[in-house]
Amino acid sequence: MRQEERPREKAAWGYRRIHGELLSLGRTIGASTAWEILKKTGIGPAPQRADHSWPAFLKGQASAIVAADLFHVDTVFLRRWSVLFSIGHDTRRVHIAGITRKPTGP
Repeated sequence: MRQEERPREKAAWGYRRIHGELLSLGRTIGASTAWEILKKTGIGPAPQRADHSWPAFLKGQASAIVAADLFHVDTVFLRRWSVLFSIGHDTRRVHIAGITRKPTGP
């Protein structure tokens, strides 16, 4: 391997990735051999995601998450209006989709 492609600089690479790269370069060694070499040089397994918490997941996926709900408003004329709205998780902006007196109607 070239100096700039050593495993320490490619910290996210695991032994299988290094094994595959060596095979593509024409070097035939076993995956277990690559693992043993990394182990002897003090390089542990490829790092895994450190945070598997629900808040970390939501933060990573926030741009794709939208919540929608329906609420009602009672007027001074004793009429009830239903409001369909959505809120983007990343921007926290509320978007009014529609207002109706019959939410189950067409």
